[in-house]
Amino acid sequence: MRTTFSFGIALLLLSTACQKDDIVEAVTGERPACGTDGARVSATIDGSDWCADALVHAVMEDSSAMVSAVNLNSSSLSFSIDRTEVGTTPIVGDANGVIYLEGGVTYIVPEGVVGQLQITTCNVTAGRLSGTLDVELHSVVGDQQRNVHIAFEVTASAEPG
Repeated sequence: MRTTFSFGIALLLLSTACQKDDIVEAVTGERPACGTDGARVSATIDGSDWCADALVHAVMEDSSAMVSAVNLNSSSLSFSIDRTEVGTTPIVGDANGVIYLEGGVTYIVPEGVVGQLQITTCNVTAGRLSGTLDVELHSVVGDQQRNVHIAFEVTASAEPG
């Protein structure tokens, strides 16, 4: 009985002291992938990992798409894809626009800054889309900036028509 009680206390302490991903990493030696199949948006923002672990929503219509992602720390990323064709296209202002919200500060692609969107897979029929974005974002107010690399693999719903 005492052994079961001690084991229960140890398990309780472990579960409250660690995040779910920390436990998986401790057991397997690997960090779990961000999100689930068809709902993955992860980023590196100024060298720090960011994961959309609260919500991922993607909508695709004809040859364009919109992806919104939120993490549990209440920051969010949204980006538009003007042409859902495999290949590389520039991110300039509103063309393939990116918005990052963190702590009440809004970051966008300012005039004169060019980023890069790389679409690696696109299946319009299945709504599958994956790729990466690399861009420097600037705060709308003030002069803060964020260097952002985004990786995404989403299944988009069709735009209601």
